[in-house]
Amino acid sequence: MGRSMLITQEEADMHIGARLRQLRRAHGLSQAKLGEMLGLSFQQVQKYERGINRIGSGRLWQVSQMLDVPITYFFEGLSERESGEPSADAAMGGSSLPRNTLRLARALNDMPEGDVKTGFLKLIKAFTKAG
Repeated sequence: MGRSMLITQEEADMHIGARLRQLRRAHGLSQAKLGEMLGLSFQQVQKYERGINRIGSGRLWQVSQMLDVPITYFFEGLSERESGEPSADAAMGGSSLPRNTLRLARALNDMPEGDVKTGFLKLIKAFTKAG
């Protein structure tokens, strides 16, 4: 593999930050709320999302556990990028998640905690394992 294909640390930080922003938005969380959950300021969350500050492995693990995604979520799509070219997500500030996925995530986030929400999540997980 030639050197031009390598992803720099800065590019990886930007990609991971963009994925964090997607995930936060999908959960309907503000930067302030996510920061509160993590014991951070909203400014620090903002720096993570912009790729200005690198997210440590322990913090990344904490976020993945809190927001119920595998830690690999943050790296998806990174290997397909070529050095020097920002991902579409990072460049557009948008989401590569399908629109229905985002709508479902927001609807689930808006549901009150309880048996109905828990049952619905179990049903979704059962369908994804069956398919």
